Amino acid sequence: MRETRYSGASCHLDEHAAVLASGDDVRDLLAAGRHDVARRFAVELARWFPKHSDEMDRSLSHWLLTRREDGRHPIKLVRKPAQ
Repeated sequence: MRETRYSGASCHLDEHAAVLASGDDVRDLLAAGRHDVARRFAVELARWFPKHSDEMDRSLSHWLLTRREDGRHPIKLVRKPAQ
């Protein structure tokens, strides 16, 4: 992201870092027997990921594809209808 000067890199990387840091905290709590926290984290991660993927990762992939294809976009990105 930084290498291609993606404008959303800082926000995107911060979001990944926050999720990874939460995962580290949950791993420690799980080792201490807090299975309830790990289950809740899994539920929240499953809730977070689709939006992250649809918004941030889609934007990043569009950016990377247009850089690779000299400004042309070889793939049409189609948004899924809201459920």
